[in-house]
Parts: sequence; C-alpha cells; structure tokens
Amino acid sequence: MAKLIKADGIHIPSYDKKIIYNINPKFHIVGTAHSFYDYYIKTIQKCEGIFLSPLFYTEKYSINRILGPVKFNLMSKNWKKKIYVLGGIKLNNIKRVNTIRCSGIGGISFFK
Repeated sequence: MAKLIKADGIHIPSYDKKIIYNINPKFHIVGTAHSFYDYYIKTIQKCEGIFLSPLFYTEKYSINRILGPVKFNLMSKNWKKKIYVLGGIKLNNIKRVNTIRCSGIGGISFFK
C-alpha cells in the first residue's frame, strides 16, 4: 500500500513480527517496541528508528507497563538505532522528557 500511494516510509507496530522482503533501500522504516525482544525484531525488520513506549501512563497501557525516564534510559542505553519516545507525553510532564536520551518524540494527545 505504501508503494501504491508513493509514501517514502512506513511504521511497523510492535505486534507485527513479519520480515519485510523486497523493499526499496531508500524506504524509511520506523517501528514500535515495548521490550528488548521487540527491539530485536525491529532490527531484523531493518527499522532505522524505533519508538519505545509507553514512557508515561496512557489509557491504553496500565500503570504497571509504563517505563518512566529511568527505565527508558536503561533499556535503550546500548541500542544502535535512533530511539524516539512515545506514550503519555503532555505539557505537565514535558520537562521529564528532557531527562531521557532520545532522537525525538511522537504522540497524539500532546499535539491535540
């Protein structure tokens, strides 16, 4: 579908574990990971960037699954890909986002 609409890249969600073959090398691939295993799969899928989530509480993820800045930094410390943060980023916690090592942020509720 991405080729059909002439997109320059795709996002692969964490639940999608399929390997993508015959893809244009100029195509940008970004994936989402919630664990080390997901990160491993996304490197096999040749993702050049990875959204690691959730950083903060969201309605989709329980309080037990949030990473927080410390766990986020520890998980992604030795990752070789560009890491982006996702999940629960709002104006009231944006200062805490400055404490993590990431290449960028993504979100829905932050930009509403």
